[in-house]
Amino acid sequence: EKCSSSGMPTWKLAVIIVCSVIGASIIAAVIVMLLKKNNKVRAVAFKLKLRNRL
Repeated sequence: EKCSSSGMPTWKLAVIIVCSVIGASIIAAVIVMLLKKNNKVRAVAFKLKLRNRL
């Protein structure tokens, strides 16, 4: 079967969409993990800074 508008087989279109969604999800997960790690590093640095003042 072919898509009427683009002439591309429907299975290729489905594969492209699924791969795009999975890729975007992976990128979003990596960004969230990096942001969480950055916040943890800041928290530890802040605690160490407070200890050094005492």
